[in-house]
Amino acid sequence: MRQLLTQNLGWKLLSLLLAVVLWLAIAREPEVAASLSVPVEFKNMRDDLDIIGNLPDRVILEVRGPSGRLTRDNLSTVAAVLDLSDAQPGERTYNIRGRNLNLPAGVVFYRAVPSQPPLNLDGRNFAFDPRTLLTEIYNVPAPGFGVRGADIDRNGVVWTSLASGHLGRFDRRQCKGPLNGPTATGDHCPEGWSFFRLPGPGFAELPQFSVESSYYTWVDQHDTLGLGMNVPIATGNLSDGVHALVDGKFVTLRLPYPLGFYMKGMEGRIDDTSAGWKGRGLWVTSGDRTPWHKEGGKGTKPMIVHFQVRPDPLAD
Repeated sequence: MRQLLTQNLGWKLLSLLLAVVLWLAIAREPEVAASLSVPVEFKNMRDDLDIIGNLPDRVILEVRGPSGRLTRDNLSTVAAVLDLSDAQPGERTYNIRGRNLNLPAGVVFYRAVPSQPPLNLDGRNFAFDPRTLLTEIYNVPAPGFGVRGADIDRNGVVWTSLASGHLGRFDRRQCKGPLNGPTATGDHCPEGWSFFRLPGPGFAELPQFSVESSYYTWVDQHDTLGLGMNVPIATGNLSDGVHALVDGKFVTLRLPYPLGFYMKGMEGRIDDTSAGWKGRGLWVTSGDRTPWHKEGGKGTKPMIVHFQVRPDPLAD
């Protein structure tokens, strides 16, 4: 044991002396607080998303550390980096914490102002022409945002559910400017868009936006449901049913029981053209992740629901 302690004793004493000198140098350096403005940067952002609205380009950081570490040169490369790998269309806030900052060693993060910068992420509509190999991008203008599931009607018009609580309609034929090229940046055809507020209440501060959370729209091109050809039908994920847009007004088909019907997808079928309304209908899947929490309890499984519409209440 003594040999272990005395081996290379000179080097050990020198190392101890250097450690003490370094500690004294740091301990004598006063710890101070400082505020600095740093840029906001983003990483792992999906190609089909855009940041719209007022982009938070800088935040104010309050940090603490030895005065020698809080120099302009040491802090010149500090940035708040937000990871958008889990981002979805819509508005949300991101917390700025120490792990989002590349601070120098010895500098401690205290707080950020704002500490939760809001981001409004918007999905894009892409159109690809296989003949020309060109891709066209059409961003959703206000008040809409957040493209979700979409379908196309027999006239080439795109219908899509939007995170803003709207059913969006995009008609490329209404565009006035070039559809591709250097000026076609995505915001070049707001005139092609129109919006239909989905049924349901809105927040008190934002009554123009429905809280309905539709995530998919399907177009009934062949009148399988009986409400007409080219009728767009949006999932009513907070309404226990579906919303069909007929002549500019919504017709809601709701499943009254069991409560909590949460539709995932739909498809229309015409099984017998001679059977009238009885030979056609809309088939809808229910895909809630926890069906056993609904009416029915343990053992309850997802359903397939068949919607049929009589031409009048007394139709046989």
